[in-house]
Amino acid sequence: MLREMSWEQFLGWLAYCQVEPFGDQRGDLQAGVIASAVVNQITIANSAKPVPRDMLTKPSDFMLFLERKEQDSEPTTESKWKSFKARLLREAKTTS
Repeated sequence: MLREMSWEQFLGWLAYCQVEPFGDQRGDLQAGVIASAVVNQITIANSAKPVPRDMLTKPSDFMLFLERKEQDSEPTTESKWKSFKARLLREAKTTS
């Protein structure tokens, strides 16, 4: 199929996939929606008090193929000190 597909057609399919995912991404989303709905329903049914929204699951919690952004951690004192020294050295070179 790729031998018969033009570059323009290939780019069209890539653009379409960005708007309307198919394949593993779509299946992962569908499974995540179902799993999240089931878990949330069980959580609500077994709780004596109302469940806060932040305690409920989201479909993304069950999506295996979802690319997750790494959370930025706070810079350590050592890394702050190194960047401070590097900045001082750069400023010293530019003023010389």
